[in-house]
Amino acid sequence: GFWTQLKSYHAERLPMGCGTAGGRQLQEVGLVGHHAYSILDVKEWLLPPSFPRRGRGVGNMSGFGDDGVARLLKIRNPHGRGEWTGDWSDASALWEQALGESLGTGAQDGCFWMSYDDFLMAFAVVDICLAFPGLHARSFCTAFPAKLDPVRTTKLFEVALPAGDAPAEVFLMAIQGTKRGASSGRSDRKKSYKPCDVGFLVLDAAEEGGDDYKRVGGALLGFTKSGHHRVVLSGRRRRILAVPVSFGHPAAPEKDLPFVVRVVASRPVRVAEAPPRRVRLHAAMQSFCINTLGSHVLLDGALPSGRRYRVLLCEKMGATAFVQLMVAAGAEAEAVPPFTVTARVRGMLFRTATGFVPHETLAKGQKFEAAWRGYTAGFQGETASRLLAVLVRSGQDWELGGVGASPAPAAQPGPPSGPEPAGVFARLRRNVVPDAAWLAAGGAAP
Repeated sequence: GFWTQLKSYHAERLPMGCGTAGGRQLQEVGLVGHHAYSILDVKEWLLPPSFPRRGRGVGNMSGFGDDGVARLLKIRNPHGRGEWTGDWSDASALWEQALGESLGTGAQDGCFWMSYDDFLMAFAVVDICLAFPGLHARSFCTAFPAKLDPVRTTKLFEVALPAGDAPAEVFLMAIQGTKRGASSGRSDRKKSYKPCDVGFLVLDAAEEGGDDYKRVGGALLGFTKSGHHRVVLSGRRRRILAVPVSFGHPAAPEKDLPFVVRVVASRPVRVAEAPPRRVRLHAAMQSFCINTLGSHVLLDGALPSGRRYRVLLCEKMGATAFVQLMVAAGAEAEAVPPFTVTARVRGMLFRTATGFVPHETLAKGQKFEAAWRGYTAGFQGETASRLLAVLVRSGQDWELGGVGASPAPAAQPGPPSGPEPAGVFARLRRNVVPDAAWLAAGGAAP
C-alpha cells in the first residue's frame, strides 16, 4: 500500500515533498492551501492499551482500522512558520497519552507531526525524488524530430549491464527546456517554451552485439517537461535499446529542437548512442501498440481469400493514441477495401505518414478550453499491416472524444493513396505480433 511505499522511500533516504489541495478548511487547522511542504520523517508507534484510539487518526481514513498503531509523518513548511494545529501537533495532548513525552519542538519553526489519516485528507499530491545514494548518471543531448519526419526519433541509446550478477535499476529520463530563469536575466529563456509529448520505446536485445530484439516495452510520458521510465537489468535481460519518441512538435526557441536524455542507474552501466536506422522502428511500434497499450476494434473485415484485417485503436489514458492496421499473414498481396478514419478531439493533433491532417472546428471551447476538432483521413490500396495515424496531445486542455473507422462509401479498390509510407508508418512485410494476439483485441473503441 501507499504507507508501505512511504516507509520504503524514507528508509532509502529519498527526498519527499507533498502539496495541499485548496479549501478554507485547511486554514482552520494551520495549513496553507495549494502549498508545497517537505516530508521529513515517517514513523510507526505501538499505542498503549489505555490510549483513546477511536477518532484519533489511527486508521479511519487510511483503511488500517483500529489496530493500535499510530502512523505519523513529520512535515515541514519551507517558509519556516505556519504549522498544523490538529492531533499530534506540537501542542497536542496525544503525545503524553501515547509516549509520555512530546516529539514536537514547541517552537514555530514550520515543523510538525500529523497522523497518516489526516495527511491523506489534507494533502493532494506526494513527490518522490528518486535520488538513491550512490547513483550513477550521465546526460546526453538529443533533439525532437523535424515536423514532417516520419521516423519520429533522432537517436537511440544502448544500455548494457557489465559483467557480474548484480542487477541494475535504470531510470530513463527525458528533460525539456523551460522559461525558468527568464525573470533573473536569462535572455536565452525569455522566449516561449511549449513542451512536447515524449516517451521511450524499450527494446530488449535478442543477443549480445546484435540488432534484433525479442520484446518491446516502454512508456509514453505525455506532455511533460520532465518524466522517467524505470527498467531493471538483470539475469538474461542485460542489454536494451532505449528509443526516445515524439509525435507532436514543440515550440522551442532553438532551431534544432533540443532536449536531454539522462540515464540514471543504481550501479555502473554502459551507455552508447546509436542512429535510428539501427532498428526497424515500424515493427517495434506494432509490438508496442498491441502488446503494451492494448487495443479496441474500429473496423473488422475479411479479404476475398478469407484473410482477416482490422483497424485498431491502441491507447492507454488517451494522451497519445495510435490507429493501427493489422492484416493477417498470407501469400497473396490483397488490398484492403478503402476506409476512412475519423476523430473528435480537443487539444490534440492528428498525424499520418505525410504529416499533420487539417482539422475542422466542430465547436468552440469555453474560456481556457480547447475547441472540439474533427479529423478525417482516407486510406486505400493498403496491402499490409502498418501504423496509420497518431493522435497526440498538443496543449494543456485536451480530450479524446471518439475515434472511428468505416468503409469508404461506394468506393472501389485502387492504388495506394499518396507516397509510400516510411519511418514508423512503413508497411510491414511480416507481422511481429502473432495473428491470434491482435484478433483477440477488445471491443469497440470509446
